Amino acid sequence: MKKYENHPIAELFPMLSTPEIIELSHDIEENGLMNPIVLYEGKILDGRNRYEACKMIEVEPSTVEYGGDTPLKYVVSLNLHRRHLKESQRAAIAAKIADMEQGDNSPEIGAKGAESDEFLKSVNLRPSKTSIDEAAKMMNVSPSLVDKAKRVMREAPEMVADIEAGNKTINKAMKVIKERQEAKQGGRKYVKKGPPSDAMGFVENAILSLEQIKPNDVQHKEAWAHIRRWLNEHE
Repeated sequence: MKKYENHPIAELFPMLSTPEIIELSHDIEENGLMNPIVLYEGKILDGRNRYEACKMIEVEPSTVEYGGDTPLKYVVSLNLHRRHLKESQRAAIAAKIADMEQGDNSPEIGAKGAESDEFLKSVNLRPSKTSIDEAAKMMNVSPSLVDKAKRVMREAPEMVADIEAGNKTINKAMKVIKERQEAKQGGRKYVKKGPPSDAMGFVENAILSLEQIKPNDVQHKEAWAHIRRWLNEHE
């Protein structure tokens, strides 16, 4: 099976969860790959989840080359329509887009140049960088939330994965940052809050068990929903 790397633009958006990719692999196995993998500069621009699902069942995916010159617009448009991303997830993506250099892996540099790119004109992008306001507009979130997301990335990078997965909000992460600062100013040691270790062990075992079950019924999806809800309530 041919191997492909992910394009940096594609990596702006979070991957599906393992159970969701497993479910996708079952669908591809039964119905075939309905939408080919889209390549740009020899890397996957759209279709990372489909590619991973194909690898699971050892199916060589069909591919097509992206023929436009606004790859960021293309990826953002596709994912905002097909993915039900939470506000914090969109803000985290906008934070990564903000201040991106318009260079070799630029989201919008094309053969025609930045000044002639219709998408850059439509959002009034400068040729050099994308501002927080511009990135916020692209992802339909407030600039203030994008600014908070950038702060979380700087001061609490260990929480970014949970935000991108939709398991934690940016405001909850900011609350943790504030508690850390208050503890430091008061000369106290910050103690991470969370469920007891034995409870977490139980949840981890439940997750491992669910990953072994074909996700083709309502009970399976409800079980995952209960686990995610419990983790969010006890973080």
